Amino acid sequence: MAIQPTVEQLKIIQEKAKPIFEHLQRKKALEWARQLETAIADLEAIDPTLFAQYQKLIAQLKWVACPLIKDDQEFLELVEKHFLEALTLDVNLIDLVTAKLELQFGIGLKETITEILLALRKNKQELGSQPMRLKGEAAMIKPFVKNWLIDFIGSVKIKNPSQVEQADYLFNNQNAKKLSESDRETLGRILTFYNTFKLYADGLTLREKATPPTISPEPTFPAPPPTQPTPVEPVPPSPEPEPIRPTEPPRRDIYQEPVVGEPAKPGQVEPKIEGNVVDLKNQ
Repeated sequence: MAIQPTVEQLKIIQEKAKPIFEHLQRKKALEWARQLETAIADLEAIDPTLFAQYQKLIAQLKWVACPLIKDDQEFLELVEKHFLEALTLDVNLIDLVTAKLELQFGIGLKETITEILLALRKNKQELGSQPMRLKGEAAMIKPFVKNWLIDFIGSVKIKNPSQVEQADYLFNNQNAKKLSESDRETLGRILTFYNTFKLYADGLTLREKATPPTISPEPTFPAPPPTQPTPVEPVPPSPEPEPIRPTEPPRRDIYQEPVVGEPAKPGQVEPKIEGNVVDLKNQ
């Protein structure tokens, strides 16, 4: 699209961009952001106010397209310098960033989240119109996003504050009491974003500590070379023994009795008489 960086053109683009924000058209959002960046390259020196308005629109388009932004430094710069622009969109910012993190497939996830949190803690965008005083400090400071995070972290007494501690800070902290209702709501969204990903990073750290270290296997040594066997004279196989057949002990026939009056010889069995028949089978 042809872009003339004027106030009228800005209004037309903002109107046409509404479906992009409403339906989260990531690819189209990134294309428009790139075209607008080229179109306003020289606008800052000519009209700084108009340049800032275009910059806000570009930042909003980039937030919608953030899962497609491959340059990590470009995304971290978005967090550090244009975080409040994202909060003006009617989108869930945590879901947008989570969608970007999911494309990493777990690779370097904890490091990326830590960098996002550090970038947010460097953000110098102003939230609120009144100066603020940090706990234990006498000097008043500007209400930068980074200072609100410092004040919140220094005010709560637990590492991972819950929604109860967050609500107590928003409505009872001396600095937060000075905010308008809309600015307090914005601050609440900043704290929720920060606490969510801080808790996520802490969980990843605990998971790493709970994972047992990899134990290297015991060293293995090569087996010694096989020794040459001493030659042995061949021994002829011994003949297989004849199988021994069990023999029944000789049974003494009650009818084989020695002849009366003549001693029986050893091993001799006298013929038996059955009636008038002499049994000569064993003679």
